[in-house]
Amino acid sequence: MINEVIIWELYAFAVSFWKGVLLAWIYDNIRVFRRIKRHRTVVFMTVEDVLFGIYAGISVFVMCFEVADGIIRGFILIGIGLGAFLYFRFLSRLYIRYTVRIIKFLLKPVAFILKNVAHVITIPIRSFKRFRKDA
Repeated sequence: MINEVIIWELYAFAVSFWKGVLLAWIYDNIRVFRRIKRHRTVVFMTVEDVLFGIYAGISVFVMCFEVADGIIRGFILIGIGLGAFLYFRFLSRLYIRYTVRIIKFLLKPVAFILKNVAHVITIPIRSFKRFRKDA
């Protein structure tokens, strides 16, 4: 029979591994957003990174509190790091590439519709500007 402490450590390692994968996936979604909507200044990217860092710190603290009574253990940190590393190594590139393609494909009709609606809505404004120039 396996000792209860070892079972708990394996459980804590598995939870921390998946937390690392989840945090890496969330950061990849930020990277997808950055590829779809280019940022003109570094300030916005810095704010995104700071907010992600705060979220990651709080979520790791909550996970440690739930799993290990708030004690940060080495194998928990290794689990988080290993989960994030393996995700970035094997899944990240494919996830970003295909998610960006899918979202851009889905946004093309929306952008076309919005562009045409904006064109129709601004007809009275353009007509008024022409009328003012002629008068």
